[in-house]
Amino acid sequence: MKPRPPSSMHKLEISLSTTPLLTEQELDDIVHGCHKISHAPIARTDLPPELWKQILSYLPRGTVGKMIGINRMLFELGMNELYGEVLLMDYRGAGLKTFQQIRNSNIASRVYSLHIQPSFLLRMSCKGKPMRDMNENRPQRKKRKSDIRAFLDTALTSISDCAQLRQLNVIIHDQCISNSLAKFLQKLFKRVGRNLESLTIDMTLPSFLSIHHVFNPKLLPRLSTLIIKINDSRGPTSKDQARRARKALHSIIQPLNATLHILAFEVINFNLSKIFQKLEQLPKLHSLELRAEVGFSTLIPTIHFVTFLKHNADNLERLVIRRPTVDVPSSWNLEAIIGRLYNLLCVQHLPKLKELVLEVDYTSILESLTTHVRTFVPHLKNLTLTGQRSTLDHVQLSSLLHGLGGGDSGLESLKISVSRFSPEHLELFSTSLPNLKRLDLSYSVLWMNNRSLVTQTGLDWDATIYEDFRTRTYPQWKLEDARIVQVDETIPTLRRVVRTRDCECRW
Repeated sequence: MKPRPPSSMHKLEISLSTTPLLTEQELDDIVHGCHKISHAPIARTDLPPELWKQILSYLPRGTVGKMIGINRMLFELGMNELYGEVLLMDYRGAGLKTFQQIRNSNIASRVYSLHIQPSFLLRMSCKGKPMRDMNENRPQRKKRKSDIRAFLDTALTSISDCAQLRQLNVIIHDQCISNSLAKFLQKLFKRVGRNLESLTIDMTLPSFLSIHHVFNPKLLPRLSTLIIKINDSRGPTSKDQARRARKALHSIIQPLNATLHILAFEVINFNLSKIFQKLEQLPKLHSLELRAEVGFSTLIPTIHFVTFLKHNADNLERLVIRRPTVDVPSSWNLEAIIGRLYNLLCVQHLPKLKELVLEVDYTSILESLTTHVRTFVPHLKNLTLTGQRSTLDHVQLSSLLHGLGGGDSGLESLKISVSRFSPEHLELFSTSLPNLKRLDLSYSVLWMNNRSLVTQTGLDWDATIYEDFRTRTYPQWKLEDARIVQVDETIPTLRRVVRTRDCECRW
């Protein structure tokens, strides 16, 4: 009888041996300054700028600042890391100093992204009124407003010289928009809007309504990515405000139909249905992302959203439908509404769709998808299923893979969860999806259908499963990368991660 492996090691692991790009000594030298290196330096052919850029992104800003004096390559990469993204938040101290430094043309040319998230605006109360500092007297208030105006003037002058600025994020939640900030934004779009390629509007409903006019699409001739997040407000909102916000959003999106490639929404308790009804077709749209509690107050009636997808079927290549990042009350019973939406959605025909991401929180979503996936997305390349109800049993997995394999069998990337993971599943993947290159799979427990192997091998249950994994080969399978994770059903954290090509299973 073969010896049993220790029970503490009963874990499925798949590993790939690689040579580290950096030794511990080399990494320590990088962190503490390359001037301390006592061994031969790494040739640039061994460590290209792309990897240095990745390394710098993990280092503290102070360390990056020290590394820019080492050589020309690290100077360029370090400066881009320090000034590629600029945050407009505080009008004092470091906030003001940043924009004073950007006046330097060498720094201004590196600014690629600007985040506007002002902390100096007055907060709104739950009644929608400004919350003033009662300890601030009139002269102090006057000086603060004057300092803010001077700061915004400095920021505007500096940003105007940032010729490489391509991304702008405006994040304002339940704050009272001052006249000085509104004028700043209006002038900013006039000066840099012609070069912007990506715009994110992340605001609460009252804040958005107070300055929506500054997002003038006529000043955004090159905008290809628009991300809109309408968050719940702590103050009161009305149906009229929602109606005006939908009208404003439509007036922003529709004129961009000749350039808009990516459109994303994140909303809760805000109906987007009428926006989709009026938008109809966006001929350049390749990616649509909807992060919302679909069905309750987001897409009523749902037919307008489905019709919008139908009108854009010839150009849409990526579709993402997920829950909002904000928790939704569990008392909302959406199963029936969700079922009707996905029954309408999955009977459509999206021939150009290459990537589909669905957050499955209701069993009806999975049922509709597995039934119609072959005709719904016949040329799909990437599929991701996430969410609380996305865990598939063997029957559901077989049905899904049968549908996916019935198309052109061109699926290249798959991310799913299964309740039980067995060696037979890999056989099922390899035969149904022969062109699959990337597999990201999470499971709850390991399983094996052939129980007679336990007697034949003389090993215990877990060891027999691992041995079965070890002995199987898939010479015709094109899989290049696999990530297999066991998850704890009671604790939403990963227990172990595994890996990829030319792999071996071991204890």
